[in-house]
Amino acid sequence: MKKILFVTLIACFLTGSSDLLLASKDHGSYSLQTEGQVLGIYSGSSPCGDFVKSLFNIPLNDDCDRIKWNITLYQDSKTLHPTTFKLSCIVGMKEQSGPGFIGGGKKAEAEGRWIITKGTKANRNAVVYQLNPGKGKSAIFFVKMDDNILHLLYSDKSLMIGNSGWSYTLNRIKN
Repeated sequence: MKKILFVTLIACFLTGSSDLLLASKDHGSYSLQTEGQVLGIYSGSSPCGDFVKSLFNIPLNDDCDRIKWNITLYQDSKTLHPTTFKLSCIVGMKEQSGPGFIGGGKKAEAEGRWIITKGTKANRNAVVYQLNPGKGKSAIFFVKMDDNILHLLYSDKSLMIGNSGWSYTLNRIKN
């Protein structure tokens, strides 16, 4: 295992790659690591409807009325092209008269690569961030409203509409 990791590190160094896949000893799973710079960290709360549940493989009958999003987008430090993302969410039922979740909620995570595309259902010139969490998982689309605001889109690239408590808008909390 050490020899494979060493060879991978040398290959990444020689090719100038800034991304590494590191194997976890316990599960044999891979975690995407990046040496790129952070483009931005976006956060927000949204309703936890059936479409959002399907993005995270949450059973449709699970109690969930809210999701707290935290997305970090990375870019290549030289070319400024998109590289990887890390998405961390807490899902569950809102705590009555409090800011949290009943029982702390459940954590859902995804990571992968992201790209910039064009076009929403309403605006073919809109800038869209497409997050690709990997095999067997659906892409997640956000329209870039401006440098500080992203809005979640359905898979047909139409805007998701929130409710009286939450929208599907995420705000940049850190550059």
